[in-house]
Amino acid sequence: MAFKIVWTKRSSVKFDLIIDHLCKEWNEKVTKSFVKKVYDFIDILKDYPEIGQLAHKGKNIRGFILIKQICIYYKIKSDIIIIFSVEFIIDQEIKFQGLKSSAIFDVNLPYD
Repeated sequence: MAFKIVWTKRSSVKFDLIIDHLCKEWNEKVTKSFVKKVYDFIDILKDYPEIGQLAHKGKNIRGFILIKQICIYYKIKSDIIIIFSVEFIIDQEIKFQGLKSSAIFDVNLPYD
């Protein structure tokens, strides 16, 4: 069963900010490659929602490191996958170990 993907406002804004950053600091080829990786991952996620590592057990939030600098956080709810955030990974030690950017888990509603 393919799941429906829903992006929160926060995740959409962060994704756009990353794209803007890549356009300014790198080039169009790098930016297009990144966007393709995100959408390729989303296509896989629809069919394999548990592909990401459990990042916050209490809220059942999963994370997937797309490239070494970017992690996508999401939650499975019924037949929907909610993308909560697309984050830069600055400190390599935060990868799924006491995640310092825990603000992404402070979501009470299913959608922003």
